[in-house]
Amino acid sequence: MLMMIRVALNCKAMDREVPDVAPRCVRAKQQLVGGLVLKWNQQMNNAPLTTARLCPKAQQGATLIEILVTMLVVAIGLLGAAGLQLSATRFQQTAQIRTQAVIQAKFITEKIRANSNAVMDAAPPNATSAYLAPQAYAAATLAVLPADPNCGVATACTSAQAAVKDMRDWRTSIQALPGGRGAIFPVTAAGGATDQATRQVVVMWQEKQQNEVGTAANSDPTASVDAGCPPPQLAGVRCFTVLVTP
Repeated sequence: MLMMIRVALNCKAMDREVPDVAPRCVRAKQQLVGGLVLKWNQQMNNAPLTTARLCPKAQQGATLIEILVTMLVVAIGLLGAAGLQLSATRFQQTAQIRTQAVIQAKFITEKIRANSNAVMDAAPPNATSAYLAPQAYAAATLAVLPADPNCGVATACTSAQAAVKDMRDWRTSIQALPGGRGAIFPVTAAGGATDQATRQVVVMWQEKQQNEVGTAANSDPTASVDAGCPPPQLAGVRCFTVLVTP
């Protein structure tokens, strides 16, 4: 450094005294500066390799990794929220179906209470009463409905005709449930006797299914069996039972 200062001072003095010497001073400056740069490069190249030279001070790629981790955490959270929403929707649908089953049972029990003559006046064992339907799920098919008595508008319905109309309307409306079917049968009292005055109303539906709705063969075999259903119980079939005495 001192050498560069001396050369610069000497060149300035020579420029003032002897103008022809200026080009030689410029060349001397260039040679001196080039030599110093070359010497510095040689020293750096010959210096031992250290961690400071090999590893940069600033870490690279940390922000990208943090972003990827954040995206993964957010994705897991969104999947959990979606699963929770699906579970809530499924539970809500199940609650709605069970509410409809209660409404269907209430509908027919009120009809039976209002038309008690159709139950009590029939000859024992009340085989002619319209307020009867097979208790087995497979037999409680809706394929065959009782004929419409065509009464209640122009002509009044008898108690038997009103019972037929009530059962027709009930067995039609119960189809709103998935695989919905209904059963009505006398209650078996203690000792095996049949209580003809009391009816057991059962609303049946499929809560878990494999394929289609409406057939016992398509009920989920892995689902639990509802012990409240009339025998034979089928897996996946749920029942709501109520007793009615006119």
